[in-house]
Amino acid sequence: MNEKLKFINTHISIERKSESSYFLENIDFNAGKLTFTFNTVEDNQTIKLIFSDYYSFRIMEESLLLNYFGLENISKIEFDCIYQVESSPYMNELVNSSENFATQSNKIPKLYGIYLFDDCIEVISTNDPRIEYC
Repeated sequence: MNEKLKFINTHISIERKSESSYFLENIDFNAGKLTFTFNTVEDNQTIKLIFSDYYSFRIMEESLLLNYFGLENISKIEFDCIYQVESSPYMNELVNSSENFATQSNKIPKLYGIYLFDDCIEVISTNDPRIEYC
């Protein structure tokens, strides 16, 4: 698992209304919809990321980012952003575990990375997330 994450770009940006960092407050997944609720400590700004068609997600502690990027590249990561990721060990593992993974729904799954100071979240979905400001 020495493979590095390959970023396509920071194609989804979160409008910053605060200088505070976000923390993961809640996860809700039912009826084919996955919702992450994030909040800030100082000014209580809340945002929700909603994935309407997702395959899988995982949450790891932020120290595992060092395994992906290495010490020399970790400073290049902008936290509190959503990245679309070209490849990662997680995506490769899921694709390799199912022969028909990419063709099951005629939609191409994408990997999204959400990197916070305390959590590393990866979501495999066929649709971009919708962002709601609460």
